[in-house]
Amino acid sequence: MLELYGPMVRARALVAALGFKTYAAFYKARREEKLPVKVFDLEGRRGPFARTTDIADWLESMSE
Repeated sequence: MLELYGPMVRARALVAALGFKTYAAFYKARREEKLPVKVFDLEGRRGPFARTTDIADWLESMSE
């Protein structure tokens, strides 16, 4: 994942990685604080981001 996305995953890839079908569903979950990973905004950049390692850790925990 790090080779593909780098240290941070942008909004579009984040929505897909977390399994949401639409941006609207993702943003609703974010508003309700129901996302499985910490999501944050970066000053001067559009859209939310998440750390690639956080997503990888969450995905790994799903198989346990």
